Amino acid sequence: MIVAISKGNLDNLFEFCTNSINWIMKKNTRLLLSALSGLLLVIAFPPMPFYFLAFVSFVPLLYLLDVTKKFYFWNTYLTFFIYQVGTLWWISSFQEKTDPFLMGSGFVLDIFHPFYFMVPVIFWLVIRIRLPRRFSLYLFPFIWATYEWSRTLSELSFPWASVGYTQVYNTSWVQIADIFGVFGTSFVIVLINVVLYDLLINYKQGLSSLKHNKLQYSLLFLLIVLPTIYSNIQISKYNLNSLLKSNESINIGLIQPNIDPWDKWEAGPLDQVKTLINYSDEMLDSIPNIDLVIWPETSILYLNNQFNLEHDFSFLSNWTDTNNITLLTGFVDIVVYDKESAPTIAKDMYFRGEDVKYDNFNSALILDSNYYDIYHKMKLTPFGERVPHVEIFTFLTDFIDWGVGISFWGKGTDQKNLDIPNTGVKLAPIICIESIYPSFVSEFSKKGANLYTVITNDAWYDFTPGPEQHALISAFRAIENKRYLARAANSGVTCFISPTGEIISRAEQYEKGFVAMTLPVIENVTFYSFYGNWFVYFCLLISTFFLFYSIFQKND
Repeated sequence: MIVAISKGNLDNLFEFCTNSINWIMKKNTRLLLSALSGLLLVIAFPPMPFYFLAFVSFVPLLYLLDVTKKFYFWNTYLTFFIYQVGTLWWISSFQEKTDPFLMGSGFVLDIFHPFYFMVPVIFWLVIRIRLPRRFSLYLFPFIWATYEWSRTLSELSFPWASVGYTQVYNTSWVQIADIFGVFGTSFVIVLINVVLYDLLINYKQGLSSLKHNKLQYSLLFLLIVLPTIYSNIQISKYNLNSLLKSNESINIGLIQPNIDPWDKWEAGPLDQVKTLINYSDEMLDSIPNIDLVIWPETSILYLNNQFNLEHDFSFLSNWTDTNNITLLTGFVDIVVYDKESAPTIAKDMYFRGEDVKYDNFNSALILDSNYYDIYHKMKLTPFGERVPHVEIFTFLTDFIDWGVGISFWGKGTDQKNLDIPNTGVKLAPIICIESIYPSFVSEFSKKGANLYTVITNDAWYDFTPGPEQHALISAFRAIENKRYLARAANSGVTCFISPTGEIISRAEQYEKGFVAMTLPVIENVTFYSFYGNWFVYFCLLISTFFLFYSIFQKND
């Protein structure tokens, strides 16, 4: 929806903003401005519904830094500390059985992650003190988008709190993500902040006429109207009923077992599999014609070498054959190496009469009566599932080990889709935290995935915003790649997501249950799926060029 704002209303708005800033200036300028930006970012981030506040969230911080051309270190830190803690406090879990390692890692992230948010501000200020004010101001979105993308790099990466995610509820505007991705969406959000800030400064200087602000008003209009028009076209194009009539479809059932994540590692794994089968049988009895049943991440732990290492899945394949279904489930896969070819952190094992090396993999297994395939998780939670670059720092294996025993998963090396035989359906087998890596997920579409699945275990963070945020980030992957997405979680959020990012059906959270739906499979590849982070590379080029250019310039 496009809202027409008269010049008189804008003047009133800018007068209010100016008076508010003047009041803040009289109180405690730096502290209040920096805190205000942080709070606006927190309130705009899902599952909070106030996404529109993201479009003004950077204005107070820009006012603080741009006018003075000074880097107020602790004030800038305060902005991003508030943003970090306000959106990601739940990482420490705060549940009765929370492992101390998990609790401690959350606190460490809260303290140190805000320093990384300050990097783009430092780079921008290097440019700001050397180049003209307005020119440098409009470079800030390029630097910010580049920074957000950089958070996807290396095994230490954690690209969770990207500003673009604030618009996941704003489906009538955010469909531009299938061209620009989440980081390009962040660029547009920050650019709107810059335009509004520029208009505010002009008003404060008595330059509020249309003549002096024609370019800003035009740019602001385009940044709001064009994405809105494009988004409504895409929403109409990806109508569920229309796609079911024109595309192949598949009936999918999602199982949510609601198993305590700490107890599951100590309880009988075979009993857990039987429980999942019983839940699935209840669903199959009540909902006919299910083609694919999906169980969550690590639903099947170590049963025995015959199952996890030699891949004798006969007792499960007999069940799938009896019910004429295909099963997708998380399970622990064991791979054995001879001592010469083993990874440096592989563990010792006595198997078939000799000493060998082995590794465990957090995996997805697709299975029916005559076929199976396995995908090994490639993006692992830093420290929670794997010590980053542990092959280099092997000594850390003696000091860091999570009590539930999953700190040293092997890292998968083959990104592939899993086929459902005789259907033409190719599943993207996304496991848990892999869903927060945009270009990684889009690669599944480039490889032919026509349906997305996410299996996860978010029960570590029950009754916090974490599971909901994780599901909404998955929704952004659906928007970028225009795929239906089936998401099976241990306790929440188990749901189906449309290509436009709407959760169209979900199970009741924190309860055992199931949900089923018929989904169309989509073959066309979006611009973002094909070209990935093309826009970020452009931002990187612009940012790098003007950063080095500004270093050789005299102060403005």
